[in-house]
Amino acid sequence: MAFLAVLFSVCFVACQDDETEIGYGLQDRSTYYNGTRDTIYFTASTFFEDSLQTSGAPSPYSAGILGNYSDATFGSMSADFYTQLCPVGEGGVNLDPTTTHIDSVVLGMMVHSWYPNTADSSRTYNLHFEVMQLAEMLQTDSNYYASNTIPVGSECYFNGTKQYSERDTMIHLKLGENINPLFMVSLSSEEFIANAKGLRIRLLGDSDPCAPVINLAAVSTKLCVYYTYNGLHDSVDFLCGTGTNHFSHIEHNYSGTVFNAFVANPKDSIPGTQYLYLDPLGGTKIKFNLNEFIAAFKLAHPYAIIHHAELLLPKADIADALPPERILAYKTSLAGFEAPIPDLLNEYYGDYSGGFDGRFHADKNYYRLRITRHLQQLLRTGFDLGTTLYIDARRSSANRTVINGSEKENPIRIEFVYSESNYQQ
Repeated sequence: MAFLAVLFSVCFVACQDDETEIGYGLQDRSTYYNGTRDTIYFTASTFFEDSLQTSGAPSPYSAGILGNYSDATFGSMSADFYTQLCPVGEGGVNLDPTTTHIDSVVLGMMVHSWYPNTADSSRTYNLHFEVMQLAEMLQTDSNYYASNTIPVGSECYFNGTKQYSERDTMIHLKLGENINPLFMVSLSSEEFIANAKGLRIRLLGDSDPCAPVINLAAVSTKLCVYYTYNGLHDSVDFLCGTGTNHFSHIEHNYSGTVFNAFVANPKDSIPGTQYLYLDPLGGTKIKFNLNEFIAAFKLAHPYAIIHHAELLLPKADIADALPPERILAYKTSLAGFEAPIPDLLNEYYGDYSGGFDGRFHADKNYYRLRITRHLQQLLRTGFDLGTTLYIDARRSSANRTVINGSEKENPIRIEFVYSESNYQQ
């Protein structure tokens, strides 16, 4: 039986009630039960994610991304990182230029991961870094998004190429002596932040294609000033990650790709009959709507109990070999806001369904999202305002993937087990 939706086409395929082995893999092994096993086949669409917040204060994001990368499917991506410089503690800065000599200023960034990466981590990259002073402060009362930028001034503190391997976990940049006057001052923390303004860190276009993720919460991600005072060597640290205002500016160029429609109209969508695309860092998301199925199923089975439901997202043959670790599901509220589905909000609840999961299962070549509570809630309300899928950690990883669409041999689908309740209103 097929139900045609206005926005998305959804069809429900009924199975027989005979006892078979089909569907037993859907159940938690600790609780087997008799029930009807069915599958929902539907068509989703790919949308552009046009407003990704990447600021680190007051929001808690503790990773930043740099770099440039491109491929034939997703086009090109570039990312710059903006950050304050903040003294550690409340004492501010007090380096006396008459008795203190700055030996060097080193910017250290711990690398959480590299993209793209190889199985043996043997790849090396020639990376052309540029570190500029900002012309304006980052505002403490503003949220920053991937589309935001801040103008830079004339002071360039680093411009050079360094080679790193995927085995390397630290990036160290020895900054130019023109940064030294920032520290040869006696200022409170607030005065220093206003005077220093901040840094823009980027990889220039002649770098090897690469997008390192910086762990901003690591104690080794910092700016360290090494100095000599009365013949004694010492150092002082400045925060440039967690504990400061910071954000990533990210641009996607989709010209000449399957996403070319987004160039002319960011509100457009790409029907997912063949493929569905998840591109992080303010790239793309997947949306679908089961409203027609929900209304018809509720009419036919008004007292159905959903025992188990899984959204299966088979990885497409054109997807990257190393996919993102996890995909998250959000529901749309009556007010139009997105919120995690109930299975994701309480993914470790102790019943038979075993939690949300959402991870890639290499043995089956698919992502599995347990959506038992979500599907039951949709049936209880009798309508669906839409479900949206995102890559987890989409602010801090360049890993992307492609999912099979509705007309592929192994399509996107929901497999579920239900029974009929004897409850009567």
